[in-house]
Amino acid sequence: MDGLVVYATFPDGIAPAQVMRQRAGKPVYLMRKYGAWEGRFSAPQTLEGYRREIAAIWQGAIDGYAFHLMAIVRHEKMQPDWRDLLAADRNEE
Repeated sequence: MDGLVVYATFPDGIAPAQVMRQRAGKPVYLMRKYGAWEGRFSAPQTLEGYRREIAAIWQGAIDGYAFHLMAIVRHEKMQPDWRDLLAADRNEE
């Protein structure tokens, strides 16, 4: 095993990732999923929280990020809520 990708809750993931690195003796990369609706962060994510984590990584707290970008763009079919549309489709059958 070359390294570990770990997930820990936002925004306090650095400390658990450091423990994993110490125990495993391998490089550790903190998994972060950027979830956004039309470019806005999902709660509880904040730009300041990401900045603090990135600064800690630059200072060597852990080995890096494993970053997953998932941006959702509004589509007319998703208004007001896609679950309502699915329910309506089932009722037509």
